[in-house]
Amino acid sequence: MIVLQAQNLSKSYGVDLIFREVSFIVEMGDKMALVGPNGAGKSTLLKCLVGEESLDEGQVTMGRGVSYGYLSQTVSLEDLESSAFELVMEAFQDLVALRQELRETERLMSDPAVYGNENKLNKAMGIYATLTARYEMEGGYTFEARVREVLTGLGFAQAEWERPVRTFSGGQKTRLALARLLAREPDLLLLDEPTNYLDLDSLEWLESFLKQYRGAVLVVSHDRYFLDAVVEQVLELEHHRLKSYKGNYSEYAVKKAREEAAAQKAYEMQEARIARLTAYIDRYRAGIKARQARGRETQLAKMLKLEKPKERSQVKIKFNTIGSSGNQVLLAKDVTFGYEGRPLFTRLNLELWQGDKVAVVGANGTGKTTLLKLILGELKAETGSISFGSRVKWAYFAQEGETLSPNNTVLGELLADADLTLEEARSHLARFLFRNDELDKKVGTLSGGERSRLALAKLMLIKANLLILDEPTNHLDMETRQVLEDALTDFDGTLFLVSHDRYFINQVANQVWELERGCLNPYLGDYDYYRWKKEEIKKQQSRDNLETKKQIKTVKEQRPVKKKDKSPDPQALEERIMEVEARLEELA
Repeated sequence: MIVLQAQNLSKSYGVDLIFREVSFIVEMGDKMALVGPNGAGKSTLLKCLVGEESLDEGQVTMGRGVSYGYLSQTVSLEDLESSAFELVMEAFQDLVALRQELRETERLMSDPAVYGNENKLNKAMGIYATLTARYEMEGGYTFEARVREVLTGLGFAQAEWERPVRTFSGGQKTRLALARLLAREPDLLLLDEPTNYLDLDSLEWLESFLKQYRGAVLVVSHDRYFLDAVVEQVLELEHHRLKSYKGNYSEYAVKKAREEAAAQKAYEMQEARIARLTAYIDRYRAGIKARQARGRETQLAKMLKLEKPKERSQVKIKFNTIGSSGNQVLLAKDVTFGYEGRPLFTRLNLELWQGDKVAVVGANGTGKTTLLKLILGELKAETGSISFGSRVKWAYFAQEGETLSPNNTVLGELLADADLTLEEARSHLARFLFRNDELDKKVGTLSGGERSRLALAKLMLIKANLLILDEPTNHLDMETRQVLEDALTDFDGTLFLVSHDRYFINQVANQVWELERGCLNPYLGDYDYYRWKKEEIKKQQSRDNLETKKQIKTVKEQRPVKKKDKSPDPQALEERIMEVEARLEELA
């Protein structure tokens, strides 16, 4: 069953072409990714599919009776005073209304004027049966359980369900909007970067949910592990065109690389042949081989010229250090901190040494970003101390570009903190794909990917030997992530980062520290080692629990049973009584 069909879609902003002649079909059960570099138009295409943006040409057709849900990167929730649970329940207003109809019909049937009248009672019972069947068919008996399951899966503790929506952060509101979509289970899910604000447990839950999802999914994401786990087809939007590939992201990447290599080889071979033909024509045009030369000219004229493969514009990142730090880079001793009487850390300790590349992971709300702010001095610990080692020069990358000034231009933002000439600043920003008119754009109007690139451009100029990064890959496309991975792998300083990007952690970290219940638990390896070790610990705990139960059972079985006192032999007792009575008679 076709749930969505896009035919020859084209879109421009003024003279800037976004995409043209884009066509594809989504069928029920399809799991598809939409990928491409930042600025290719992925989010714009999703908005065109749901009617939030108008198309210049083409048509989008939804299947008859198809329901859809759309999650944008920037979520705006109107009902800020309702609780988190109520907000997600709003997706089921029709079922809530239907339940109310059922209650009213039940009251009607209990009215003496109705149950005492056979015709009225039969009519009411018919209405009740119809409503009940519809309520059951549409999931009326399970939707509240689905709401609880989805809220839990996306990392909301039960204590948070009754909190007003206005008290949640922007990232938490995005998760609430996602929960509202998933709980309703529409026929088609259109998701724009759904993983940006999820912790690792929530990510794995979402992967499992979408893999088993009965409907179709079209997702924009730069999380390679997530795409490998969920999708079976990749739509690539690049150079204004859309191309489809069967398989997950890794399979797409292999096919894409082969295509590019083949296209480059074919182009080079044709260019070499053109050069040979041209040289032959030039040499023999007026000689005894003029006839053959004219034949070569005809061949050249009829040749279908191959287009030169387009080179991708890539960010150029290299982190240089101003000098090496001392051996101990960071020390935290007995740090205690909390919010509104709720402790996040109690006597937390950590030591960071020169050359360490540590990724901090943990569930949402455990205090990862708070820990970074304590280290940077933006928050003050209630007890304990945090200190940097000798010769440490640190630089910080904030999660959502909070350190950028929205009213500055791109060029002005760089020059505000850098000792560069105008030409040097322009050249540096060009390394991060900011050119020409883009230099005059206000920071506040930049996309998430553009803000991240600008923040990285500023970070690179600091020449720090300690990089403290909070979710540095959020909003970055695959190519830029790869460049950042390579730059951090080559970085000879110390790295302390918070990330939920599992592939990224695997590439750059040599330690994973899990923040859990106010403590940092170190795992001396990459992400795959961390997951393996966690599973081993869980298995060992299960074995230990089983062994403990066996030992308790054995002890109970071996415990000696308390013996009851033996009752005296009745015959011996009787004989003794007779002896006593005989003796009494003698004495008498």
